[in-house]
Formats: sequence, C-alpha cells, structure tokens
Amino acid sequence: MNQLCLLFFSGETGQHVRVAKNEKSLAINTSAVGLFCTIHRLLTTKSNSFWIVAGLMTLFNVFSIVYQISYVWSLFLEEGNCIAGNFVANFTSHLFYLSFDTFLLYKTYSISLQNRFIVWGVVILFIHRLVWTVWDIVASTGVWDADTQTCSYQQFPITGVGYNVSDILIDCFATTVAVSFNYSSLSSNLSQTVQVLVKENILRTAFITSINLYGLYSSAFITDIFLFNLTYNIQDYAYAIALNSELFWIDQRKSTKEAVLYKQRPSIVEGLSVGNPSQSKRLSFVASARSQRKSLV
Repeated sequence: MNQLCLLFFSGETGQHVRVAKNEKSLAINTSAVGLFCTIHRLLTTKSNSFWIVAGLMTLFNVFSIVYQISYVWSLFLEEGNCIAGNFVANFTSHLFYLSFDTFLLYKTYSISLQNRFIVWGVVILFIHRLVWTVWDIVASTGVWDADTQTCSYQQFPITGVGYNVSDILIDCFATTVAVSFNYSSLSSNLSQTVQVLVKENILRTAFITSINLYGLYSSAFITDIFLFNLTYNIQDYAYAIALNSELFWIDQRKSTKEAVLYKQRPSIVEGLSVGNPSQSKRLSFVASARSQRKSLV
C-alpha cells in the first residue's frame, strides 16, 4: 500500500509536496491495515457488541484513506479547480476528525454506563465540534496565486484554533470520565481490566493532546506553508495510530480479565462448595462486572 501510493502520486514536486506524500502514505498504510484487521476481527469475534466499535473504526479508516488521497490531490490543483478542490479536501478532513471524536465520545458513553450527565456532556461536546466544523468549511478556502501559478489552502485562523480546542476538550473529557468513574476500584484485583482502560486513555490523551496543542499553535502563528502542512500531516498519522491501537487495547483488556478470573476461580469454587455466601456474592460481582464492560470488548 505504501509503495503503491507513492508510485501513484509520483512526479516532479517541491519539498513540501514530497514530505506531504510520505506522511500521507504512512497514514493511508496505517488506516488500510486497521480497516483490514477491524473487519477480520468483526467476522471472527464472538462478541455481539463489537460491531458498534467496529463500525466506528471502519468509518474512521475509510474517511482517513479518502481524506489523505484528497489532500495530496489538492496539492496539484489548478486555477479552475482550486477552490472546489480545497473544499473537498477540507470537508473530508473534518469527516476524518469527527469520526475520531465520535469514537472517543462513544467509548466515554460506554465507560460511564450511560450516566445521564455524561450523556449530556457527550451531546454538548459533539454539537460544539460540529459547529466549528461547519464554520471552518464555510470560512476556509483555496486561493490561487497568479504570480507563482500555485493553489494554496487558506486556513481561517479563528476556526483553526476553535476546532483544535474542541478536539482537546473531547479527549480530556474522555479521560476524566474514565478515571473518575473507576477511581474507587483501581486498587482492587477485580479492576485490573479497568486499570488497563484508564492507562489506555491516559496514554492516548498525552499523545493526541500534545499533537493537538502544536496544531493549535500552528493554526494561530505558523505562516510557513511547509511547516503548516507538516504539522497537520503528523497530526493525521497520530490520529490513525491512536484509534487503531484500540485493537491492541481490546486484546489487553480481554487478557487481563481472563487472567483475573482464572486466578479467582479456585477460591470462588471453594467458597461455593462449602456454601460460603461471601464468595457467592463475589462470583455475582464478577459476572456483573463482565456484563457492564461487555460493550468495550
């Protein structure tokens, strides 16, 4: 996939275009592999709830591939299609970012066990991001430079800052919910699956937030087209890695859950054999915990 993309988009280009092609090929490669692995897991897993997560991951990877291709295409636009081409590239970019945010918000909704206050937070943050999306699509445009005979993308500064801030708020909200809703059980042996979940969110947040903060700085202060494009290319690649790493974390949560249940099985069976009511309650708690976290596997 990597070599095919580079071959397809080959040609005599400037330095910023060559860097963009290399960065986008990495994002396309990651999304293509993620798409294949997600579909394969969906067809082979026994989980009845994975199809929701798989659907969101599939949408993200499809939008990612379409966006990366349309972005590279926008680097070769001419005067006649400069505005329309940049509109398409910007529109698909927001589909890419919105699908990532939707995935995070769905995970947050599941972690909170459908808490109504968290549901309101999810709805408000999604609408907030959607408003910035529409505004940016309308305000940002392509500009044709008659002197250099090149088409460039002109980012509207306010919306560039706004949607990056919105992305940061969503990621921080997701991690805050994961920690706060599971904090009381973090020291329990039965909550090792929760600990993996929290670690996943913290690592992802540190990774994505640092990228988004630099994207925020880039939108507000960087005017060099090379550095500006490089920032967003790295950001796109980071998003693809962060979301598709969910396949790894799913396996980690399953392995941890199975290990905990295996270690507890002898004591649970022993307690039941002598009619120990406390052990019976413990078995009931394990079954309940598995049911509550089922949608995350």
